[in-house]
Amino acid sequence: MGIRDLVVAAFCQQSVSTDFIMKCKEFGLNVTEVFDSSTGTNTVLFTRPEHMMPVVSFTLMAGGLFRLGNNICLPPSIVQELPRRMDDEEEALLALEYISTELREWEAV
Repeated sequence: MGIRDLVVAAFCQQSVSTDFIMKCKEFGLNVTEVFDSSTGTNTVLFTRPEHMMPVVSFTLMAGGLFRLGNNICLPPSIVQELPRRMDDEEEALLALEYISTELREWEAV
């Protein structure tokens, strides 16, 4: 990757907001972003602090769209209720709040 590619990637890279990260923490989820320079997208990993492995990932697309990424260790009953596409951070946060609530209930059983 040349200098020009790095500059273009830096200007085009989408990132989640600080408010989004703080809200995720309220839900008990840590956020890690990984930029893929070949696609120009960010993979956003959501991890529970008491676990080492992320529970799910979203892909952050151009324009602030989120796409459900990999289900890393969510129960199928939770995954089937998740939207495959979220139009903005607000919709993504609703999905993450659902994940957080359902995981607590699922583990209590």
